[in-house]
Amino acid sequence: MEDSFKNIVSMGAILRNSCSARGGGIANFVGHILPYVREAVIVDTGSTDKTYQLLESMVREGKKLRITGARFDGFGQARTIMLKRIRTPWVLMLDDDERISYSEMKKLKSIFEQNKNKVDAFNFDYNTIEPDNQRIIPNQSNPRLFRMVPGLEFVGQIYEHIKNQAALLPREMESGVAINHYVPSIEDYLAKHRALRQRYQ
Repeated sequence: MEDSFKNIVSMGAILRNSCSARGGGIANFVGHILPYVREAVIVDTGSTDKTYQLLESMVREGKKLRITGARFDGFGQARTIMLKRIRTPWVLMLDDDERISYSEMKKLKSIFEQNKNKVDAFNFDYNTIEPDNQRIIPNQSNPRLFRMVPGLEFVGQIYEHIKNQAALLPREMESGVAINHYVPSIEDYLAKHRALRQRYQ
């Protein structure tokens, strides 16, 4: 049977200095999702480690990957650059410290196949996980899989969101699929966001 998910969905990501990103590093991040999507579209916002070179080596190996370098001027701007490079009707948006497990990916593909013609965006459950699963904090992160419609852009330097989301993507659905977000500790994660708020306020 034809895999419509793989034919019409790309993964989009923005990242920086991801060689050793939580969850397994950049190679693991790209490798865990490529089998399920047409291609990965990645915007590197100024890595100073070997992230960009590793991504280039994956391209030379024939991986379904397109990379772009861009100056970072906030998360909204970076994600909009990523969106402009998507060539498929749908995009699945992930960060380098996030993973979707095999079982959850299988569930997502089934839900997508059943509902793609009547839904514009799929919402996800979101588990923030410390090393060795010391603490798992459930939450939501929405939407992450959505239709590429004219006028899509992200706004916001830190807590970015889709501009005019309700008008552009009016039909949302709770997928029940979980994204796992790996952090060194909840406290470090919150401290990082406090620093970002201070930088852009």
